[in-house]
Amino acid sequence: MEDLNSRMPSLTDAEFNDLVKIIYDKTRIQMSEHKRALVNSRIIKRLRALNMSSFKEYIDFLKDYIYPNNPLVYKEYKIFFIPYKDESISLDVEENYNISGNNVDGFILTIKGEK
Repeated sequence: MEDLNSRMPSLTDAEFNDLVKIIYDKTRIQMSEHKRALVNSRIIKRLRALNMSSFKEYIDFLKDYIYPNNPLVYKEYKIFFIPYKDESISLDVEENYNISGNNVDGFILTIKGEK
């Protein structure tokens, strides 16, 4: 049986560094070199899910991704990042939602619904 990872590209140093920067900029989570295998395996799953063939393609996708206007869709979930602004906001959502995040930079709205 063929190993699925053998058909996927290898993460280069430059790509790993780009991903580490994106992860830190978006989440403030620091990833060190010893997390490289974890990042590699997680991103390979995302490449497959999004039908992408390279890490560069995925990195470009992340750089261009705007959460408030374009939810991240994963299985039956839609995930929005709503940046913090010094004002109240009103959200028009139905049931089956969750709000999380650090409430400093913003918050994450996860809505469970149909695919």
